[in-house]
Amino acid sequence: MLLYEQALDKIKNVLKVLPKETEKVELINSIGRILAEDIIADINLPPFNNSAMDGYAIKFNPLIKKWNVIGEMPAGANNYFDLNDDSAVSVMTGAKLPSGADTVIPIEKIIAENNEIKISNDTKISQGMNTRLIGEDLLLGSVAIKKGTLIKSNNISIAAACGKSNLKVYRRLNIGVLTTGNELVPIDEKPNDAQIRSSNLASFIASIKEMNMNPIDFGFCKDIKEEIKTNIYKAFNSDIDLLVTTGSVSVGKYDFIQEILKELGAEIIFWKVKIKPGKPFLLSTYRKEDKIIPIFSLPGNPLSSYVNFRLFVKNPLLQYFGVESTKIFQAKLKSRIKKSDERMHFILGTLSFDSFTKHYIVESAGSQSSGTMSTLSNADCMFVFPSELTEMNEGELVECLMI
Repeated sequence: MLLYEQALDKIKNVLKVLPKETEKVELINSIGRILAEDIIADINLPPFNNSAMDGYAIKFNPLIKKWNVIGEMPAGANNYFDLNDDSAVSVMTGAKLPSGADTVIPIEKIIAENNEIKISNDTKISQGMNTRLIGEDLLLGSVAIKKGTLIKSNNISIAAACGKSNLKVYRRLNIGVLTTGNELVPIDEKPNDAQIRSSNLASFIASIKEMNMNPIDFGFCKDIKEEIKTNIYKAFNSDIDLLVTTGSVSVGKYDFIQEILKELGAEIIFWKVKIKPGKPFLLSTYRKEDKIIPIFSLPGNPLSSYVNFRLFVKNPLLQYFGVESTKIFQAKLKSRIKKSDERMHFILGTLSFDSFTKHYIVESAGSQSSGTMSTLSNADCMFVFPSELTEMNEGELVECLMI
């Protein structure tokens, strides 16, 4: 049985077989895609010295408090003015500063009389106020957005300002999903007393879409060895880049996944990780001609499978493409917690912020039983209960990651 960190290392090594193919997409269609190259500023931003507000541009002189207005500079204009210490130009927000101007007095601070403006004795002005200088935001040739960025709406404006109407991004991976279990029925069917709806299939398809990858739905099958084997073989002979299965991965009478994978020629990388939930995680690979397909086999219980998917599939996959997806932060425990084993526990929690102490506070989101779905739905984070500890007290700091 591997430690958590050892399992991650092996997963990262296996993921190196995945393709990093690229494609061009329109800027406005790039949300959620992973950038495959640095975006470089092709101009200075801003490209010229400009006014940060409506007002009057002057050449700063601390002894002067009255100026003659010699013209106007709207946004987009490129007028020339012969500016001296006694003259001012009316400027709009974003307008280019006249040559020699280094300060903008806000319009509300001005007393205007005909073509003359002045400020009161108690109005303070300073050199450079309310101006934005050329290249202040971004210099020509510098990196505007780094390769490996997961594009969000807040990235779009600077990409557009750098002239990028199309972005080079990584191709979406095709991720196959197969779930197993005699007890499973479709989600739109009412289960009988011995059945449950196939929630994991819906959960993983949604999780893959959330990653902006392509889920390939291979449905669910009963715990019948030949049926599972047929479906896995079908998946291997499709155009998937990797396969995720849930269920049939532990040590029960009907847990056939590992046996089937071996029979199909897959290489078992490891089985079982010293964590809770999700100990019976299985990693393997299947060679198909010149292609290697990683296979992530997760336990069937919803809470366990979700935690496994987040820790061992989603985060390492995004990191493989350069995305810094696992942002760890610290929070204080709201109440004492205990455990009796030496495994690392990942506890689904809820987070709040204490405005008095300026700390995040975390508590369990409910029962951590591996089959509990209400806890999963209520949680907004996971926090770590280290393997070497058996109890942690109220107020102790724990490592958290958002989900």
